[in-house]
Amino acid sequence: VIGLRSFGGDAQTVERLAGAFLQGMQAACMPSVGKHFPGHGWVKADSHVAIPVDERSLAEIECSDLLPFKRLQQHLAGMMPAHVIYPEVDALPAGFSKVWLQDILRQQLGYQGVLFSDDLSMAGAHVAGDAAQRVLAALRAGCNVGLLCNDRAAAEQGLQALQSEQVTPCRHLSVMYGRYTAQHDFQQLHAEYKHRQLQDQEKLLYLIFLR
Repeated sequence: VIGLRSFGGDAQTVERLAGAFLQGMQAACMPSVGKHFPGHGWVKADSHVAIPVDERSLAEIECSDLLPFKRLQQHLAGMMPAHVIYPEVDALPAGFSKVWLQDILRQQLGYQGVLFSDDLSMAGAHVAGDAAQRVLAALRAGCNVGLLCNDRAAAEQGLQALQSEQVTPCRHLSVMYGRYTAQHDFQQLHAEYKHRQLQDQEKLLYLIFLR
């Protein structure tokens, strides 16, 4: 179901192309979010309308889909888990799984960035209950931000649940904000961007001339 939404069909290609893309994002002081951890490419079902199940073992996932997340994690300000169930690892979708988010991503891989849930309005998230239960399940599993998109009623229900739980801002979000906004001169950044843009146009003209 991911298809052309990804950088490729093998871990090495994805790592190389995504790494180059991340360098460009960082040059413009833009934070990047990797998704869908630990890998969505193997399943056929669309988590917008179904609950995909990936039957592979942890070892199989570790030597394929998980590699780009592992090797590029230091360049990712955020990570988004998949609404996919990996029954050989946990009975819950990755976005609601302490095994995936805390034991594997935080502890084993040492990831320190922000964890965003995937859209909790999607069918793949409904295994956790109503909107309030989905938000709380995501946060309790280890997500720092619960996303409820294109559903105002669900978003209000989720906010009410958070207010009742007295959820406070997390340190990961503070680190992300400071990393990408506090120490940059955006006028200088804009000038550098315009300079690079002119250089790119010159390169394009040169390539056209050569052809």
